Amino acid sequence: MGESKRKKAALRSLAAMSLTEHVDDFRARAASELRRRGEVRHRLEAVTEGGEVIEIDTSYRGDRERETVCRTLPGVLRRRGVTRYLMVAEAWMSREAVERPSADPDRVEALHVIAVERGGERCNFVAEIKRQKDERPTLTEWESDEGRGWMFELFDADPDEQPAVTPVMDEDAVKSLNRATTRQFASSIEVAEELLEVIQRLHRPGEDWAIFGALMAFVTPLLSRGFRNGLCHHARMLRDRPDVFPITPAVEPLDKAAILACIKKHGGRYRGPIAEILHDLDEEVVFNSAMNVAVQGGVALMGGPGCADYLEGLAAETQDEAAA
Repeated sequence: MGESKRKKAALRSLAAMSLTEHVDDFRARAASELRRRGEVRHRLEAVTEGGEVIEIDTSYRGDRERETVCRTLPGVLRRRGVTRYLMVAEAWMSREAVERPSADPDRVEALHVIAVERGGERCNFVAEIKRQKDERPTLTEWESDEGRGWMFELFDADPDEQPAVTPVMDEDAVKSLNRATTRQFASSIEVAEELLEVIQRLHRPGEDWAIFGALMAFVTPLLSRGFRNGLCHHARMLRDRPDVFPITPAVEPLDKAAILACIKKHGGRYRGPIAEILHDLDEEVVFNSAMNVAVQGGVALMGGPGCADYLEGLAAETQDEAAA
């Protein structure tokens, strides 16, 4: 059995487990990962009504990204039909009743595992992490306590506080997204691969925003010619699939002035070669290929929800311009 099939079989077995069985398995995997890697990936593992098991990276840097993760997850769990989720994270732990364990000079490092079922049971487990020089880290015995905080409340969040959900597209919108023939779809894939190859060859550190801006320069003129729905489709995909498109960016964010300066200074290096590839191609192929490559870069720069915000804002902006 191939690795992909083994993974799918393992995921199906998780969906069939009881909450207690799933928690035991999840804790064992987290402890094993800590011993092997010296750290544990912060993540959420969820089971949907249809038996699908999804994994979402929940790591963040600073309060702003933490807020994005907190704001994004409730809507995702609702739209994906999640019935159970588990989370694991390393964090400071204090034996004293302090507001921020990180401020306690006697704090200890701990591994936290929580589990919540929709309308049902919830549990919280903590184990202290022991680290010795030149030895692999180990865990103390797991302890159970009541548990509190935002991680337990993802099923209970006020929908008004969740990210805006793009409305389901009507029949005409769906048709507009599927205008391409099989040949055009294949061409879009080939052109996207060609774009990636050229961009990777030209790429220099610090020019990622210039690449994104150069690609979007070929997308934006198409929006007034029936492609706005395609933009909203990509935004919805980014919001609904954080298991594929990470919530937080892969790089440190830049302010607007720095972004514009990067695009102005370096964008020309990429616009010319991109134009040569896209010249005289069908508009559908131009849109699909440029968007597919731009979304990859946009997610790395802004995270999935941030890139979705940008695309929806651009769609609204061009809609207003058309109305005027």
